[in-house]
Amino acid sequence: MVKDSFISKSRTDLLFNNLPSAITANFLVSSVLIFVFRNSDFLNRVLFYVILIWIVNIGRIILYLLARRRIINKYSSMGNILYIAGLVFSSGLWGLLTLILLPVIDSATGLFLSILLVGFATGGMINLTANFYLAMLYLQMILLPLIGATFFHHDQFYLEILVTLLFYDAFLIFLVSSLSGQISQNLRLKLKNLMNQEKIRLNEQRFEAIFKEAPIGILYYDKDLVIQNCNESFSGILKTTTDKLIGLSMHNLHDQRVVPALTSILKKETGSYEGPYHTLNSDIDIVCSLKTSPVIGSEGELIGGVCILEDNTEKEGILNKIEYQAFHDSLTDLPNRQLLIDRLKQAVKAAHRHHHRGAILFLDLDKFKLVNDTMGHRVGDLLLQEVALRLIKLLREEDTIARLGGDEFVILLPNLTGSANETVVFTNLVSNKIHETLAETIVIENYNIQISTSIGVYIFSKENHSADHILKSADTAMYNAKETGRSRTSFYHSSMDESMLNQLVLEQELASAINNDELEMFYQPIVSLENQKIVAAEALLRWDHKERGFISPESIIQTAESSGQIVALGDWIINRVFSDYNRWFEDGSPALEYVSINISIKQIMQADFVKNMKIKMNETHIPHENIVLEITESILISDFKNTVKKIMELQDFGVQFALDDFGTGYSSLSYLKRLPLNKLKIDRFFTCNLLTDHDDYILIKTILSIAQHFNLDVIAEGVEEKSQVDKLRSMGCFYYQGYFCSKPVPPKEFLLLFEDQSRGSAAVSVPLSANDL
Repeated sequence: MVKDSFISKSRTDLLFNNLPSAITANFLVSSVLIFVFRNSDFLNRVLFYVILIWIVNIGRIILYLLARRRIINKYSSMGNILYIAGLVFSSGLWGLLTLILLPVIDSATGLFLSILLVGFATGGMINLTANFYLAMLYLQMILLPLIGATFFHHDQFYLEILVTLLFYDAFLIFLVSSLSGQISQNLRLKLKNLMNQEKIRLNEQRFEAIFKEAPIGILYYDKDLVIQNCNESFSGILKTTTDKLIGLSMHNLHDQRVVPALTSILKKETGSYEGPYHTLNSDIDIVCSLKTSPVIGSEGELIGGVCILEDNTEKEGILNKIEYQAFHDSLTDLPNRQLLIDRLKQAVKAAHRHHHRGAILFLDLDKFKLVNDTMGHRVGDLLLQEVALRLIKLLREEDTIARLGGDEFVILLPNLTGSANETVVFTNLVSNKIHETLAETIVIENYNIQISTSIGVYIFSKENHSADHILKSADTAMYNAKETGRSRTSFYHSSMDESMLNQLVLEQELASAINNDELEMFYQPIVSLENQKIVAAEALLRWDHKERGFISPESIIQTAESSGQIVALGDWIINRVFSDYNRWFEDGSPALEYVSINISIKQIMQADFVKNMKIKMNETHIPHENIVLEITESILISDFKNTVKKIMELQDFGVQFALDDFGTGYSSLSYLKRLPLNKLKIDRFFTCNLLTDHDDYILIKTILSIAQHFNLDVIAEGVEEKSQVDKLRSMGCFYYQGYFCSKPVPPKEFLLLFEDQSRGSAAVSVPLSANDL
């Protein structure tokens, strides 16, 4: 399409460019005719046609001028029509003039006219050879009338002219065809040449744009290593300007590390360099990548070289940063597990090679989870950073302290060259310093935090133990330290593996017990102090293991939390309590005001906790207000707004809430004002000393006064003596639970207690057994 358009326009250009000469020829030939026939009787006829020819050609002049000034588009259909019309009228008038004059003039004048018109037609044809068809049209419109006029003369002279004209016409047709073909070929060659030139121009523009705007440096230099040209990226990388670089001999570079790569082109070979480079006119060192290639001339001679330079300083910095982050903890900037393992392996090899020892101290912060839950993760993170700083100050330069994640830190003490006893003493000294340092109060965002740590120690020597085995053993020793009271150091010994295994087995057995319904729910009565009647019950978890015997609720909860089963356990408790209470409610006995269920922080933090509670309650016939959920203060502090929202949503559904163990946690009394609670439970820690400790008496009295102000029911826990009952009644407490009434009992025994009460007996005290303590 582009090719056809170009050739078409080129032909039009040639036609219009030749138009002035064609018009001039028309005026000249017509003037000659007037001169020849000036004394002839046919002058008037000649003048008539000549005037018409002039008029037509004046129109052609106007067309030419309008096209020159682009008033008329010569490439348009209108431009073509006007051009052809002018051509046809002009050649047609010449043909008519021939038909009129030739029959009536003498032979000599006829021969002159024939020669004149043949020459005129030939010249016009040559001007029109850019368009074969127009050239043929013009030629035949002039020659055919001349041939026809000679044909009808019927004498020997004109017969000879006729034959000559026919041969000449055939020759001109051949000539037009040949010239038109050559012009077409020339136009195609011109188009190809223009297209090649355009490609070259575009390539030069692209190359120039790439050269100037390329983010990498490009340099041209001759075989004497003199810089001929470079882009701004190149000069920018070298911290100088292009003007200073052009003409510079690179033999004189201050930093000669790149010169071998630059001179490689002298052997017509490529070269490269990667590494540091000291920049020109600057004290800055960069990391660069440089590649050179020879530039070869058309005859194989070396002209010079091209150099590509890339600044890898930032990339190198990013790679170093990525590598650093891969081996360091993002929160504390301490080495992570991967780097610790690597250094531990080196320390073990060194101990084996040089027959000395090393030690691993595995630290786990005590009750760190409580800090996270009560003060928020931001405070927890700041606490970990402060612990890391304190530990760093205690250690030798060759020691390594790493954070494995969460609240776990590991300290590697390599190259301990003393005896076994000296190594134990030194390690114990380090662990004591750690305990002392962390025991100092840490102040974070107005919180005064007391933190301690449990430390497990493993000492390695020339035995070729793996790094994983050493870490696992230190971890086992750390868990032993936690189980024996926290805030202490425990050195590993092989018997600890058995204890750890027992813990893992217990976790698996708990999962099995939950799935196989092997746990039990006991119920402890909540008694009204006004009439000594059982009015409610608290559901409490029990597990009578078929081999281990009775497992304390604290051990169950601790195992569930450490193994991530606390949510599943909580769901099992709710399902079992709802099942028991629903059965009692349908049977009509016992007629309890409510049953309370303890829920954990993990449960209430579940996104679908409220939704699941509503579904479970709707599946029973229990009135919603007969369910009390007991929460602790740590739940409130961990995410106060979210907790309050969930409490209010369930309260709108009818559920009541009690705050358990009030006064033993971190919370402020201001929570009572902002919380939608229904009940408070006084912890047994205060109740047991009520009669002997005046401070506990004042505290309980204060709690009762506050609860009365907020219209909250108060239940005193841990009541075991009648004197405590009487004292609480006199202080204005209306409910209690404890062994004075009954220990927690299975559902059937709880029903018996309630039936005894219904028959008129007071709340019955159930004897204690060893498993109740």
